[in-house]
Amino acid sequence: MVPTPRYRMNTRGIIFGSLASLCFGASIVVNKVGLAQSALHPLEYTALSVIVAGILGGVMIVPKRAALYACSRLCMLNIFFLGITASVISYVFLFWGQSLTKAINAGFLISLSGFFTMIFALLFLKEVPEKRQYPFILLLFTGIYLLTVGTHILQFNPGDICIIIAAMIFGLTNALSKFAMHELRGELVASLRLLVGAVVLMGVLLLRSPHVLTSLAGLKGWCVVSGVLMWGFIVCLYRAIEISGATMATLVSTSYPVVSTIGAILLLNEGLAVQEIVGGALILLSIYRLVGQ
Repeated sequence: MVPTPRYRMNTRGIIFGSLASLCFGASIVVNKVGLAQSALHPLEYTALSVIVAGILGGVMIVPKRAALYACSRLCMLNIFFLGITASVISYVFLFWGQSLTKAINAGFLISLSGFFTMIFALLFLKEVPEKRQYPFILLLFTGIYLLTVGTHILQFNPGDICIIIAAMIFGLTNALSKFAMHELRGELVASLRLLVGAVVLMGVLLLRSPHVLTSLAGLKGWCVVSGVLMWGFIVCLYRAIEISGATMATLVSTSYPVVSTIGAILLLNEGLAVQEIVGGALILLSIYRLVGQ
């Protein structure tokens, strides 16, 4: 009988997962400021950020392009699928949903990508968390709920379905990316995914909003900062997935609400309620116990 793979975080996996959380949490604060100071539609803003991330991905790919020549057609099709779904379709659902629901709903529901990653990693990769880890996984999502929603009950809106679909796509692509890593390193898979998404979204902008690309000089630099953070997030997340498996890497990266909350306090002068302090403590405790199991 073939044993079921069980993944534990080593030091490198923890570092890359934590860096992914840091980049994503910081991007939430940056995007909040950038969208407030920009006249761009959120989808246009995101498209420009993905394009910046894709350019950085292209720079990383060039010196390692020899590895691409040895990559199988199935691997390249997988990466193309990742680029279309994770960098394009998921964002369409995400921003469509955000326009139909409350920001507080979106903040919590998108974190369900970690839950969906666990499901798809079980189905496709046979990754199974150990039984003693389940209480801390539950504690993790309880902390995320308290930090992003608070103590009241989440009121669902029509747009929530779109955000849940986006979270499902993120979870699916996190699991499927592991197959591409059998032939390419995690940072190359991440860079190729971003490059594919950038090319597609540039085409979308040319068809839908060509004025955005022709007036870049007048835009503030928040899209660039957002793109750099997006690139850092995906590269670090995929390196963590490569090292420690999709489930554990994604669970560690879901500590991003702590980072975004600290950033909001320091840079946006936002307050902090008691339940948010409790939620942040539960997130950190659960992550500590999960990586230490």
